[in-house]
Amino acid sequence: MTQLLYHGHGSLALSTNKQWVVEIDPYAGNDYLWEANLILVSHHHHDHDRVDLVKHQKDCSVIDPAILHPDGKYLSMDFGEVTVQAVPAYNAHHPRDFGMGFVLMMDGLKIYLSGDTSHVEEMARLK
Repeated sequence: MTQLLYHGHGSLALSTNKQWVVEIDPYAGNDYLWEANLILVSHHHHDHDRVDLVKHQKDCSVIDPAILHPDGKYLSMDFGEVTVQAVPAYNAHHPRDFGMGFVLMMDGLKIYLSGDTSHVEEMARLK
């Protein structure tokens, strides 16, 4: 069963059935109890990218907009246990190409993580 550990603000961890851990937008605190296999950063602001706080596996990947949202494109990556699709995330303080949200496919689930966004028109197309 997929497990969720909420850290506060926009920060959380998800663990797959096989204990494969994804940390999303690390922010603050010392409750990063699981060793991450993957760290997702929606955008580079102090309240979303404190990767240094996260315990992680040696082969942990850190994925940020430079990797999944280059040149205005929204890409996806398959990590075996988890597939990550970048999706639009923006608001009055974060321009359209500044960051991204995520759709994760794991354990037969599809999970939308909005990043730092307002309600945007692209959300209606998410399935």
